[in-house]
Formats: sequence, C-alpha cells, structure tokens
Amino acid sequence: EPDEHAPSTTREVALLYACPNCGIPMNSVTSAPQIASSKSSASCSNCGVRFGRVRGLNGVPDLTYAASRTRDVIPLLRARSPARQELFRSPIVSWLYERGWRDQFASSGFPGIEEEFELMLEWFRKKQALAAACDENADAKLHGVALDLSCGSGLMVRRMLRSGVFVDRLVALDYSESMVRETVLRFDQPYEIRGSSSAFIRSERTNTCVDVIRGDASRLPFAECSVSWIHSGAAMHCWPVVQDALAECHRVLQPGGAMFATTFLWPVRALRRGAPRDIRFFGQEELHLLFRAAGFREVSVERRRNCAIIRAAKT
Repeated sequence: EPDEHAPSTTREVALLYACPNCGIPMNSVTSAPQIASSKSSASCSNCGVRFGRVRGLNGVPDLTYAASRTRDVIPLLRARSPARQELFRSPIVSWLYERGWRDQFASSGFPGIEEEFELMLEWFRKKQALAAACDENADAKLHGVALDLSCGSGLMVRRMLRSGVFVDRLVALDYSESMVRETVLRFDQPYEIRGSSSAFIRSERTNTCVDVIRGDASRLPFAECSVSWIHSGAAMHCWPVVQDALAECHRVLQPGGAMFATTFLWPVRALRRGAPRDIRFFGQEELHLLFRAAGFREVSVERRRNCAIIRAAKT
C-alpha cells in the first residue's frame, strides 16, 4: 500500500493504473498486489483478464482489452476498426509520421510542435494556478501525472520531457503498436530505456519517468481521478467512438485537471454532404457538445483555418 503520509503526487502515481476491463486499480503495470505479472504477460487478479506486451518490445505492456482476448497476428487484415484508426497501425505510416507526414498538417492551420507545446503549457499552468488559488507563474512546474493520449511517434511527449516542466510522471499511450515502437526508438540519450522488468523511460537529466504503453482511448487503463493533465494532438479524428474516449478522459482526470487537444474541422460546410463516412471532421459547436456531454463544464474551441484547438477542464 502507498505510504499514507507520502506527498499526494506520490500516492497519485502509485495508484495510476487500473484494469481496462473491470476498473480495479493496480499499483503499476509490471508488479502490484492486484496483478500477477511475468516478462511476457500479466493478469488482473480480480477479473482474470490477461494482458501481454507489445510484440518486439517486451518492456512495453499492451493494456488494450482487445489484446486480452486475441493476439494481433495480422491486425490490418482482421481488424474491424475504422480505417482512420487502422491506418496508423501501419509500420510505413508510423515511420513516415515525423518524416513529413505530420508537417503537412500546417497547411490546415495546425500549430507546429513548439507552438502547440507553449499553448498547452499556458493552459495547464493557468488551471494549476487557479486550483492552488495563486498567481499564474510563467516558470511554474506542473505536478501530477501527464498523459499524452494517442501519442503517435512520441513527438510531443519528448518535448514535454525535455522541458523539465512536468516533474512527476509522463505517460505516452497509443493504440498503434508501430507508433508505440517509434516512440520508444526515438528516445535517445540522455534518456535511459529500461528493460523488460520496468516498462518506462527515465530522463537522467530531470529524473522524470515516462511510461510507454499500448492502450485504447475508449478504455483507458487508469484509475478514476488519477491523471492531472491530458494532451491529445491531431488525434481525435482517428478515434472510432469519440464520445466514449472523451468520457474516459473526463473519468481519469482529477478535479481541476485540464485537457488540451487539436483536431480537424470541416473546411467547408457544403463538403459534409457526400463525404466518405470513414473520414472524420468536426464542427466547432459539435466539439462543444461532445466535450460537455462527456462531463466537461469548461470548454473552449478556437478555430485556426481547418484546425480546432480545444481547451477543457474538469471542475
């Protein structure tokens, strides 16, 4: 059990993970009283669901509910998920993501990674200052667990780690096995990649840990109210069931926690008629409604050409 007198952030990190099937908390993804684990798999002692590791990355747990039922032998052939999600499970697309693919989003109004990081940081610091009833500090560190949801190749989580602003724990989560591999491989010195017994990366410079896991946005493997900050960049349009994923984001956020996201907006209203069903764009009002339906009471949606910049907070 966590030390009763430990700082709150220590207790929050200790109780971060939960079984995505039954929701019972577990102290870590590799060893805990509620989970029996080995190098190759782990099982929830409450519901019996078994979880494995991402193929080729024994240190990275696969905490998707789908992985507990079947092994992904040929995921692109047997998957029934929308093509917008399955596309990013392709090793070719994952390899291309930081080699020109992501840069194309600038033409739709998406901020570059540096600007997006600064916008996110400004929003998170504002909410932390409000929760602490103090003046906003432009140099303030951010405490608690920060989740990069649908992290892709790890572009933003590397920037978050490099900043030294997030001082407790970062979690990089993606549904795509190949994106998870890219995330791990792109961490380089001064980052130490731990072996199969410890599924995280540690910055030797800041001592901040990064957990890299495979997970499903619609069944997040986290305990209720365990996460302080959520970033999701250029990802919502890939989620199969957006309302379920947003409800999960609201569930795992602590009161006073905040979310920052970017996604695609409809370029022209007339294009909505006859558009392929598998391509997802949003309207500004639609995004407001989706976030409010998920439980968020503070929501703003900024339009930059065909990009939506969303700031939300859990009260």
